[in-house]
Amino acid sequence: MSGARATVVERMGMIQRSARLEQLRARAPRYLAMGALTLTCLVGLRSMFWPSDPASAGSSGVVVDNAAQDFAQRFARAYLAYDAARPGLRERLLRPLLPEDLELDAGLTAARGSQEVLWTQVASNQEAIAGGRIVVVAVGVSTQPEPLYLSAPLDRLEGAIGLTAYPSLVGPPIASRAPLPEREAVEERAVLAVARRAVSNYLAGSEANLAADLARGAVVSAPTRPLRLLSVEGIAWAAGAGSSAVLATVTARDELGASWTLTYEIGVARERGRSVVTFIETVPTDP
Repeated sequence: MSGARATVVERMGMIQRSARLEQLRARAPRYLAMGALTLTCLVGLRSMFWPSDPASAGSSGVVVDNAAQDFAQRFARAYLAYDAARPGLRERLLRPLLPEDLELDAGLTAARGSQEVLWTQVASNQEAIAGGRIVVVAVGVSTQPEPLYLSAPLDRLEGAIGLTAYPSLVGPPIASRAPLPEREAVEERAVLAVARRAVSNYLAGSEANLAADLARGAVVSAPTRPLRLLSVEGIAWAAGAGSSAVLATVTARDELGASWTLTYEIGVARERGRSVVTFIETVPTDP
């Protein structure tokens, strides 16, 4: 009897273990899903509170390191402004921006005279083969009418931004002199009429009159200098006949008597059986 009882107990144990195993197998997908959800939440929290890179990606997908671009402009202002009679002042401004093993004048020694920096603007930001970024800054200076273009090689070391070599003077971005693209003229009278009215009221800052031609929800912001429309030189489809925008080329005059020839991209659509304007040149609420 004791041997039979032992056999029964062993079989019951095996059945219980098999049942537990089946339960675990049945619950495995749920456990895996819960684990994946937990991991996703943890990754999301990490990216919110501990971002891996201070650079931000714009809507175009291009990563722009705003801090590096600011550093490049600060360096350009300190580097290109000089007074040969007071070299110490320039060196004091440059010192916090230079690596320890770079000369205090960053390689530029003024022989005579002085130069002021009037303005700076980032012209390009490219990846460097040697690592880091090459930020080119356009700099307006007091000694010549054309801007200087200063290339600053930068990288992040332990999170801080710094130069990786001496800067260099480079040329400006290449400008295209190709002829303007040919576009198809608009022939629809309703589209022509609404585009003419809208651009005229837009230039004049006539918000009430402009509102009558706007689509529901459309937002526009008129120029800060009012202009009086003189003529419409042409209205063409922006991207082929029937596209969602037209290009209106106009001539206008401001209150100082200056004459302007301008081209505006005007969004057009059909709403309740009539042509309406969805935007003029830019959407002021977009970044």
